Amino acid sequence: MKNLIRNKTTQFCLLLSLLLLGCYGGCGFSASGEGSNYEFKAKIHSNQTNKVTVKAQSTIQGTEVQVEKNSINETQTISIDKTSKPKSVPSGYKTAGECISLTTNGSSQFTNPVQVKLPYSDSDQDSFIDGTNIPERDVRVLYWNAGLEKWQEKKVLDIETNNNLAKFETTHFSVYLTAVEEQDRDSIANIEDEILPGESFVGEPEFINTYNSETGETEREMIDPGNSHYLTVRRDEKQLLAVVGPFVTLASSHPATIQRPDFTYATFNATKYYPKVAKSESAANWNWTCDFVSEHTYLQNYEAVDEEIREPGGEAIFCEAEVVDPDLVRLIWSIDVSREITQGHILAIEFMGTYSE
Repeated sequence: MKNLIRNKTTQFCLLLSLLLLGCYGGCGFSASGEGSNYEFKAKIHSNQTNKVTVKAQSTIQGTEVQVEKNSINETQTISIDKTSKPKSVPSGYKTAGECISLTTNGSSQFTNPVQVKLPYSDSDQDSFIDGTNIPERDVRVLYWNAGLEKWQEKKVLDIETNNNLAKFETTHFSVYLTAVEEQDRDSIANIEDEILPGESFVGEPEFINTYNSETGETEREMIDPGNSHYLTVRRDEKQLLAVVGPFVTLASSHPATIQRPDFTYATFNATKYYPKVAKSESAANWNWTCDFVSEHTYLQNYEAVDEEIREPGGEAIFCEAEVVDPDLVRLIWSIDVSREITQGHILAIEFMGTYSE
């Protein structure tokens, strides 16, 4: 009788183990033993906002990735992996959490910024990073720039002290970790809010902070100035419309005013629409440039090639940008778009403002 009970118990345990293994495979993630890498996988879809969170007990528990709707073109599988550091963190930094790799089986570039939350170590919840006297509010996020083969800082948007998570945004995946800087943070805090020469009027520049032990100063080196925006000119059922925004579209953008009666340029209010320009107090403090976007420009008589437009056999026409007054910026395309744009036609211009003062 005892043997029968023992056999049935063994069979039940075996069945339960198989069910658990099936759940791990079906749920799209797997975990390895202590000391090994940990991997979490989940599908993300283009037609919805996706939030992927590592909930399983591990040293990267709480890691979260939120991909907004229409940020990818097709369904992909996202992987969140605990991994080893490709290189030691720079001198003056101390790691505050595990090294985490974010990848997909598709493109690692996203149309919209992806929100990421990384865990940092404060196991006793005393508001200081474990093993240090550095407060958790000073947690930084480093990412691995594979092209330059070095660690660089990402701008931290928020510190969730209740959950020990640092939040940031990115438009491409890489390898990340949380860290703290062991030197004085005052000089770094002073430069975080500055608009740097060469910095774009929208988006956050990519940069690294370098502490000079001889001078006691922190220097910030810019790697990427930030983002550009687009001017779109199209015709609806009644009139020509022009807007400026992050995409070539008439939706979710700011209106621009088309000049009449020549229809050769449009102006937009830079200090009203762009906080950095407003903070600088004048659009004249920025260097403005623009180019035609050939892949999105379709006109009646002019052809867009590379960053110019021209009539067949005619001279090339380039876009020009100029500051009208402290608020207004003008983008000039030099042709009468009222004749060139009917239903189905479009003029697309990419423009950039970089800080010059």
